[in-house]
Amino acid sequence: MVVEVPLMTRLASSSLALEDLGPQAISNMLQCFATLQLLHFPVMHRMSSLALMQLSSFGSQEFANLVWSCATLIYVKVSLLTAMEDVELRQLSLRPLELSNTV
Repeated sequence: MVVEVPLMTRLASSSLALEDLGPQAISNMLQCFATLQLLHFPVMHRMSSLALMQLSSFGSQEFANLVWSCATLIYVKVSLLTAMEDVELRQLSLRPLELSNTV
């Protein structure tokens, strides 16, 4: 896969100014960066901070995307991991496939 790094860097920098992102937009953006194997620390920090503030609003798919993206990029933010641990999986109503994808 060919990724134009300067373009992705510009897109990443532009995304830092975004304020009104909901759970789906946050998880989709993180999933895009993880799929491209592009670890951009400022974006990861910003998106994980936004996710942390809205974690209780995440549905099962957004939660799974968030976990997968962080794991794929080997991105660790202790406060986000702690908050994700506190989310009750029962509350997310995970179906078997979603549960296996999250784990």
